[in-house]
Amino acid sequence: VLKMAKAVGAFPHATPRYVRLLVENRGEGRVENHGLYLLMADPTSGVTDAKARPAAVVRRRNDAYRSESEHKGQPDVKFPKVDGPGEDIADALTLAEYDNVARVALTCEPAACFDQLDRVLDVNQYLRWLALMTFVDSGDHVDEAWFYASDTAAPESLNAVRLNDANNNDVAPPTVHASWRFETHAWDPDDSFQSCHHGGENALPDAHGTLKCAEGDVDNVLLRSRDVYARYMDWLEWTLRFGMDRRTATRLAKEATDDLFAVLADDATAFGLVELRAANATATTSAANARDDIRASGEWYSWLLEERRRVLLRRVGAWREKSGAMPRIGFFANFTERFPRTAIVSGSSPRSSLELSFDASERAYDAGVPQELVLSGVRLTNRGRAPARVFDSETGASRFVVRVGFDPTVVYRGQSYVARAEEFAVACWNGGDGEDIERIDPIDAAPRCDLVSEDAEYVVAPAIADGAVSVGFEIARKSGIVDGVLCGGCELELGTVSLHHTHWLGFANGIASGNADGTRAFAFEFERGDDSYS
Repeated sequence: VLKMAKAVGAFPHATPRYVRLLVENRGEGRVENHGLYLLMADPTSGVTDAKARPAAVVRRRNDAYRSESEHKGQPDVKFPKVDGPGEDIADALTLAEYDNVARVALTCEPAACFDQLDRVLDVNQYLRWLALMTFVDSGDHVDEAWFYASDTAAPESLNAVRLNDANNNDVAPPTVHASWRFETHAWDPDDSFQSCHHGGENALPDAHGTLKCAEGDVDNVLLRSRDVYARYMDWLEWTLRFGMDRRTATRLAKEATDDLFAVLADDATAFGLVELRAANATATTSAANARDDIRASGEWYSWLLEERRRVLLRRVGAWREKSGAMPRIGFFANFTERFPRTAIVSGSSPRSSLELSFDASERAYDAGVPQELVLSGVRLTNRGRAPARVFDSETGASRFVVRVGFDPTVVYRGQSYVARAEEFAVACWNGGDGEDIERIDPIDAAPRCDLVSEDAEYVVAPAIADGAVSVGFEIARKSGIVDGVLCGGCELELGTVSLHHTHWLGFANGIASGNADGTRAFAFEFERGDDSYS
């Protein structure tokens, strides 16, 4: 993960390396092999050695705990360190500059938060680091970030003097105060693919499921400013698609494995891997066994990372569609093809005329071609004057279905084939938040996914045959408003449903089939009953 952080500009150190730790016992004439360790300079040394005018190095602790107690969760001032008299004063002055970052994040004008916060913190860099922590599913990273700053007072004073000379102005320039702009330094990312610690009690709420375990005071700016949140989503999508794409992640994983295996070259070193031995004792009986175990674990985490990538890209796409916030970087739009809003009417009677409307889009994630067809904002409207029974009074099944004609040709390892019906899945976003924002079920495993609207709770019930999927709904909880009947002039929100291959293979020719007139092959069918509400 540190290699990833370096790749996205959040780890300024030289690349760490693996070493064997050999402990010599004096007087005993033997050396103990304690296995492998990662050797790197501590952040303070790395920053102070690299910066000409280092001003501060601070390790963030748990901001939520800090609010409960004066000393609990207190940030650690690592630089400057003053020994003896004046130590408390030096720490207090440094903390005042550091705390100013959170103060700005908590008080800035929402529309101007980015510009105001960017004066005291490299916001884009911080958002990239936060996006990476979300990508690797880190369950505890609030205290795994260090912040450092340089004193730019001297350069600013010099520039002021030069500007003054250029203007031939004899008036002395005003005093220029020190300007500290903090940067982020990733550290100790040991909680990847973990649940948010402490049950997530301190994590900021995120209805879109795209912000993992954010707990820092500065993170509140994401809730206060739609602009900053949109910038975060841009950086998250950039990380997933470009900054840490599959090829880059695979290359970095191979580099890390090669570095590790170059040192894990003998059985004694393998036996010294205490944590590995505790997890799998047979893995440390030889260097070969240890390498096999580590290689298998790496492959497992690589698979998890790719699954995580897909989940997050789906959520980013859902957020963009719901919020209408298009990315500032235009080429992101190449991964989504949106179709004009579709409205289909069933029946022409002035007394009862049902209309089904929705927005449709095809989305590509990591396959280079469309992988999911999304129907969002699905709405059933009774355009007539008379009520219409849209759910069967006995079974609860809907009398209407959405039919989508699609091309089942998918691509697997560079070759295309026509997939069977059971290889596809229907999904829906259920209106929840966080990790439960979506439910996915195979096409042949009813019931489908719960869908909660303001009116009732539904179950999506699709069927597939002859290159078309028919999506119906089953009412699971009737309410006094609906009770299976849609009044004249009323409408029913049915949320978002989608179609994709169960293994997220790409569709070679796009997903939704086309009609002769160039429109997409969507249809709405309504089965009229014999009762008075037909």
